[in-house]
Amino acid sequence: MKLSMPINDDEKMLCVSFGRAPKFLIVDTETNEKQVVINTAADAAGGAGIAAAQILVNQGVQALVTPRLGTNSAEVLQKAKIMVFKCNNMIVDAAIREYNDKKLTLLTAFHPGFHHGSGNGNNGSKGNKGF
Repeated sequence: MKLSMPINDDEKMLCVSFGRAPKFLIVDTETNEKQVVINTAADAAGGAGIAAAQILVNQGVQALVTPRLGTNSAEVLQKAKIMVFKCNNMIVDAAIREYNDKKLTLLTAFHPGFHHGSGNGNNGSKGNKGF
């Protein structure tokens, strides 16, 4: 199974922003082979989450581990039948272990997304309430 997660540039920590994550890690859970994919949507003026989700669809990903996700991204992933798991542990290796050990739950609450360039969530955007 191909598992993916949004990661920071250091490739050691999960990124809190799915659509604006600089990279995605894709792990083949059977072989443990890892691939890093640049998120070409990260700097988009709008629709970054949708475009980022499409990148994962195009890569054949079957599951995503992420701290949170916007509704538009979730819709794309759900249509592609990609399972989305919530992970509070921000360390990549620990997140992979938690996934493999079946300790993660499905992410079912999605935020409305960050709009107008507020993708980092640091401006008090109403879109990140509850996360």
